[in-house]
Amino acid sequence: MPARLILLRDQRLRAARVPLCPLGGGAGGRRGLPPRPWRGASGLHRQHPGPPTPSSGSAASCTPRRPRLGSSRMASAAVTTTAAVLSVFTRTPRLESRLGRPAVLHCGFSAPASAFSVEWRHQFRGAGKVVLAFDGASRGVSVAEEGAELLLDAEGGGASLCLRSVAVRHEGTYICTVYLPHLHAQQALEFKVVEPPQVTLRPTTLSVPPGARPQLACEVSGFFPLGASVSWKRRGSGAPQDAFLDIGDSGHRQAPDGTFSFTSFARLLPVPTEDHGVSYVCHVGHAGLGEAGVKKAVVLHVAGSLGPSLEDAIGLFLVAIVLLGVLRSFFRWVTDFGQPSSRLGLLPVSGSR
Repeated sequence: MPARLILLRDQRLRAARVPLCPLGGGAGGRRGLPPRPWRGASGLHRQHPGPPTPSSGSAASCTPRRPRLGSSRMASAAVTTTAAVLSVFTRTPRLESRLGRPAVLHCGFSAPASAFSVEWRHQFRGAGKVVLAFDGASRGVSVAEEGAELLLDAEGGGASLCLRSVAVRHEGTYICTVYLPHLHAQQALEFKVVEPPQVTLRPTTLSVPPGARPQLACEVSGFFPLGASVSWKRRGSGAPQDAFLDIGDSGHRQAPDGTFSFTSFARLLPVPTEDHGVSYVCHVGHAGLGEAGVKKAVVLHVAGSLGPSLEDAIGLFLVAIVLLGVLRSFFRWVTDFGQPSSRLGLLPVSGSR
């Protein structure tokens, strides 16, 4: 009897050391309990001496296993893939346009199929405003800028902004933001307005007498942004380059549409007779004109320098026509005056009988 009690006590102690399995069961499918002991030939309950098989759901299967090599890399790769689930990009990071023309600011995105929203925002010189917004829940577009339109392609991942008629106020930075549930991404674009100037040189014809000091005016109008420059040059064989008495401009003027204009003046030194045929050039440079810029020229005509001018030739021709008419009238009068009898209507006197 004491031996039996000792054996039962030892059995309880060893059973207490068996860890509980939170998910698996024993052979009988019990959860949280150790596997059933097998009954020996003596009728006493003894613990199974052999290791359990993996299919028995024993407590050995609950032991945490050592992670295999490469498991941390796989986990980090999974995190990277999750972070790149939304991507916003553009094909026009820097775009230029002239006034009055349409412009498309591209914005594309790649994302899983789900509801999304889009917002276009404009920033210029520290001030920002929303141009338009698309609400994916209501499928509605709110437009705050006149002439702005959203080119939406939900299947292809497109949410571009179209400006129907570009104005000076449209220049600045545009931000395209795409919103997903609990996630958003954005892309910035730089948009510039470049309008080349119109150049006019006055007078269009330059005919002066010797010793005159004419003034030339080069009008530069309707350009954007600021930064137009004007230079004066003189062209001709043996013509000196210091033929300008004074060069100045009127200062910039801004039109209601935001463009700028100014006029450059150049006063010439007293014109000698030898300057006949010399050209004066107004050279205008601007970002919208390229590296070559625009050149306007006028040719100087000095009266009486190398023979009659065009005006003199026209005058001589008119004088010749008038003189010809006077001579014809005179000869006709002389002819008529040489026949007095016919003019007076007298009959000739017959001889005496």
